[in-house]
Amino acid sequence: MKRMVLIPAYNEEATIPRVIRDIREHCQNIVVVDDGSTDFTGSMARDEGAMVISHGQNRGYAEALRTGYRHAIENRYHELVQIDADGQHDPDHIPELFDQGQGSDVVIGSRFLCPERYPSPPIKSVGVRIFRHIIQRETGLTITDPTSGYRYMDGRAIRFCSRLRCNYPDANLIIMMHRAGMTITESPVKMQPNAAGKSMHKGKTLKYIREVFASITMEMKCRI
Repeated sequence: MKRMVLIPAYNEEATIPRVIRDIREHCQNIVVVDDGSTDFTGSMARDEGAMVISHGQNRGYAEALRTGYRHAIENRYHELVQIDADGQHDPDHIPELFDQGQGSDVVIGSRFLCPERYPSPPIKSVGVRIFRHIIQRETGLTITDPTSGYRYMDGRAIRFCSRLRCNYPDANLIIMMHRAGMTITESPVKMQPNAAGKSMHKGKTLKYIREVFASITMEMKCRI
């Protein structure tokens, strides 16, 4: 079974070397999609032995993921784990995600299934609760962490997601994958708050929530 770990990255030179070194304890095939970084993220990732695919300009998190999915398909990877570059995700859970993936198409790493309480900004907490409710209503699934970017995907899920065009692949993607007949489960993972105070959605949380809602609404309208 050919496996890889996918890391979308934008201006993460402070954390990417350690993240790659920690991942290498569990998987040797590491692909970093450098999404137009203006720092040394790409070169530092190469120095650590990762394969780096560079975007000439910043295209956004979702497009970085799609580039990684297309690479996985072209190079015949059967499964992957995607993990953030900022050090929030604990790479020690990678074997668990791969193991649980043998019975699921998608495994979402959930910070909320761990005993430790994860501090979340109030507006994001509200969004997470709403997304949980919508997913439960539309699919019957109880997904505690619908916005988690720490995920396992098998070949079927990789191919499906490589064709989607959405800026924020979160709760909306879970609903679409479920409708496509995929098995989706969760696994507890430890996550740390971003030490640098950065966030993929910082300064645009409301836009993020609106776009995910719009995508979910569109998916509901297209429901057979």
